[in-house]
Amino acid sequence: MVGLLMIALSEEKYAVFKALFQESLVTPYNNAHLARCLATLMSKEANHWKVIGITENALAVLRNNNYEKPANRSLQRGHLIPRSDLAGYIFRGRQEFITKAEFEKVYSFYDKTVLMTADENKSSKNPPCFYLFGEDSNLFQSQYIGFRYGEAEKQFLIDFDKTKSNFLKTINDIYPKKLDTHKS
Repeated sequence: MVGLLMIALSEEKYAVFKALFQESLVTPYNNAHLARCLATLMSKEANHWKVIGITENALAVLRNNNYEKPANRSLQRGHLIPRSDLAGYIFRGRQEFITKAEFEKVYSFYDKTVLMTADENKSSKNPPCFYLFGEDSNLFQSQYIGFRYGEAEKQFLIDFDKTKSNFLKTINDIYPKKLDTHKS
């Protein structure tokens, strides 16, 4: 399993999420609504939607483009666990909101993405197989909806493409079948 690079949630953001939890007890928000709230408030965090790998197709797109990020948004971050499921782990099945430390642990555990093509991101309920990077906190940092792709990311992918293993990973290599393992 990939290591856990923890986000650090401010007390102010935690208070907003706690208030949203209280509101969700009386107003029937679905998980997709809660996921949008999470994404909006977390979007300025550098490690939000953490990139941990890349699909074969996305790597081929970059290789064919001299490792420059395509201008047409054909390269995206695809979530390994749907954002609505993450919202469910945080907001559902409890009468009291989780502690700030537990929030950080749950969010960090499930908020992982893989670079993939737009077609791969749209066409699959299950993420495609991918090459695993690990978690270098300085690469592919979040920039609201997008992600940073500068010279460091470009050079990383050039080097990665030369030395990557031939073993593709699946979601089951990252997460066990029982997805509430953040509780252990």
